[in-house]
Parts: sequence; C-alpha cells; structure tokens
Amino acid sequence: MLSTNNIAKFICFTALNLNFFSLAFAEKHAGIPDPESRLIEAQQLFAKGQSSDAIVKVEALIKEVPTFRAAHLLYGDLLLSRSRLKNEQESFQKPLPAEAVEALSDLRTESKLRVQSVQNSPPTGTVPSQFFGLTTQNKHAIAVDASKSRLYLFENSSNGFVLKENHYISVGKLGIGKNIEGDQRTPLGVYFLSRKLAASDLPTLYGTGFYGKGALTLNYPNQLDVLRGKTGGGIWLHGTPPKEYARAPKATNGCVAISNPILDRIMKSVALGSTPFVIAESIMWVKSNSLNQERVEFNKILANWHKAKQTGNFQNLTTFYQASYLKNQKNTDRLFAAAGQQKSQDFDVNNYSILQWKDSSDTMIVTYSELLNQSNSGKTKRQYWTRDGSQWRIFFEGEVS
Repeated sequence: MLSTNNIAKFICFTALNLNFFSLAFAEKHAGIPDPESRLIEAQQLFAKGQSSDAIVKVEALIKEVPTFRAAHLLYGDLLLSRSRLKNEQESFQKPLPAEAVEALSDLRTESKLRVQSVQNSPPTGTVPSQFFGLTTQNKHAIAVDASKSRLYLFENSSNGFVLKENHYISVGKLGIGKNIEGDQRTPLGVYFLSRKLAASDLPTLYGTGFYGKGALTLNYPNQLDVLRGKTGGGIWLHGTPPKEYARAPKATNGCVAISNPILDRIMKSVALGSTPFVIAESIMWVKSNSLNQERVEFNKILANWHKAKQTGNFQNLTTFYQASYLKNQKNTDRLFAAAGQQKSQDFDVNNYSILQWKDSSDTMIVTYSELLNQSNSGKTKRQYWTRDGSQWRIFFEGEVS
C-alpha cells in the first residue's frame, strides 16, 4: 500500500506540475477515443464503489493523454480512497501552498462541470433561443454556455440544426460580461467566426504554443457592443498549451479556450463569416417551432423593408431606421443613393439568416444576400435591428467583408 506521503507527492506532482511529459505525448490526443467520456466513465465507476475498475480506466487514460490534469486528480483520489487514510489526507492538505489549493479547486470544479454536462444535457430536438431563423447559408452554428463551461457545435441538416458535439471550455479569469479592454472577461453576445489563425501566426507573449494549435477570431466588438461603448478586441476561440489538455474553467484573458484536438476538428469544418458564435451566460433551450409566431411577425417587417427598398421609396425606407442612424449624413446619403439605384435596376434580397439577442433590450441580427440585375451572386450584408418603442428599427447596416 502506498504511504500517504507518497500519494500526496503524486497528486501535487501529476495534477499540478506536468512539465516532465514530452511534447510528443501531447501531440497524440487526436487519434484516441474522447478523453472526457472516458474520464466520466471512470468517475461513475468510482461513485459505484468499483474503484479497481476505475483505476484501470484512468491509468489507461493517463497513459494516452498524460496532460489531462483532471484525470491525474481522479487517479490521486482513487489511490487516497484505497489507502483509507482520511485523517492523514486532511493533515497533508493543510500545508499546501495557496497556489496549489487554488489549482486543485479549479480541477475539482472542472471535473464537476464535465460530469454535470452529462447529467444536464440539452433536451433532444432543441436549439439555443438565439438561433431565431438560420438558413442553408449557415452550415454550422456554435453556442457557448458560460455557466456550464460548455461549447455546443450544431450542424445544418435536412431536419434543421442538429447538435453534433459538445465540449468543455474555459472562459475569462474574471468571468463573463466584457466591457473594457484588458478586463479579463469573456464577452456576451452574438458573434461570427471571422478568421483562422495558424499556430505560427499566434503571439508568443506567454510562450510558444500558449494558444495551442491555432485560433478562430470573433468579430468582437460587434455593432451592439460598439453602440454600448464596449472596448477591447482580440477575442478568439483558441487551443491550450502543449502541456495542458484543458485549462481551468476561468483561465483566459477573455477568449474561449478548448482542447487542441477539438479545436483542430472545428477549424477544419466551419466556414468563416457565416458561422454564428453565441456566448451566453446561460442558454435557454427551445424547440425550433416554438419561435414560429415571432418569426412570422418579424418576417413581415423584413418583407415591408424589402418592398420599400425594392421600389426605391426613400421616405418609406427611412421609417425602418433609427433616428440615431439617420442623423449620420453618410448613412442618409447612402440610403438615398441606394433608393435611386433600385429604381433603375432589378433588385432582390434573399437568404435571410436571423439571430436574436435579449438582455436589457431586444436585438435581431440579420444577414442576407443583396442581388442586382438578376445576378446569382452579390454582396453579403448584415443589419442590427432593435426595438424602438413598439417598432423594430435598424441601428446598423453594412457589408460583411
């Protein structure tokens, strides 16, 4: 039987200080069965009192993914449980440095969140309420539930959007609700994936490989953030350092961090520009058809805006825009020019994709294709609508680059 002292050393050494593992081991994650599901299986065996089986499972997991710290923590717990030296365990924990106590607490929180993801999985056939009216132009959509440290990847299918994968993620050190640059908080809102960054393009301020195998940038601040005076930038979905399979639930400077093998898979599958990336404090899961009545009402407004634009009726067109938008002479001139252009050309709008965001106000983010002269391709544009009294009005409109 291992002594408590040796077990104590094991926990601190493996769960908190993994620098001795070679990078070669860290690179082997991609080809193995999902590490998280294997960890949860071992935890469930432990909970059932099947410690020996759990040890076999977690030993195999650690061998294949040596940088998975939560697995090392479970292994330590299993060995401590087997030793049955609870009093000595408590005496060991007291002299731990504050940094180690915090790290162990983070690991336990991570493990708890992973288990809860199985116990509280989204109801079958539901989507986040923000997915108001996505179309075929959206091949994928991503949502993050910050309260659960969870990312959900949806894929468009003949049956609508289907949950394809969900994974543990990390958010800002100080949580969520980003307002100013450098506040170490992750923003809340509706964003879109903008660019792919290879590992070689990532900064090395915190060491080579700190951001993992790459990153997908988000369009933070979006136009609602700008309207509200929020600052900062450089918000990404990025990977983890080579010596960490996952990071603590709150560990980043505001980005969303995910394990490298999962990031690699996402980067290979999603399209830039058209893939929504919703970050919510807590996701409300709804049946897609439960939004039908709201869709009908908002689609009527879009149809009326479309008609005003298509006929080139400038006065009628301006009624769909907020006064603050029209106060900018450039915006008014642009609308006037567009109205005149529509009179002389065939004009159409299609492929409406609509997302909604509700907090202190209601916002609709509408992306669409603008076609001229019966062309099969044209400009992609995006609008931000907000409730202005009892009316929906546009406070931003622009081309998607």
